[in-house]
Amino acid sequence: MIQITLDETKLAELFRKTLLEQLNSINQVPVPEKSNTLHSLKELADFLHVSIATAQRYKNEDIIPYIQCGRKCMFNTNDVMTAMKKYSDK
Repeated sequence: MIQITLDETKLAELFRKTLLEQLNSINQVPVPEKSNTLHSLKELADFLHVSIATAQRYKNEDIIPYIQCGRKCMFNTNDVMTAMKKYSDK
């Protein structure tokens, strides 16, 4: 059995470091599996980790570009990532 001793300061520092690493990994922008692919609204919502209503609002408010094919809207991964970066920089 191995016994590890940490004083309160070192434990707090280790905890802070671990917590910051976890928070940074959560806040990273998702990287598309394939670049330049088209997605439906539901796929876009899943990709952005938002609800379908929020993805629809982004489309309606011209935050993200889309391609209209008849009644269906398609979203290009690269265009969406560029638009979301610009939107987040505001």
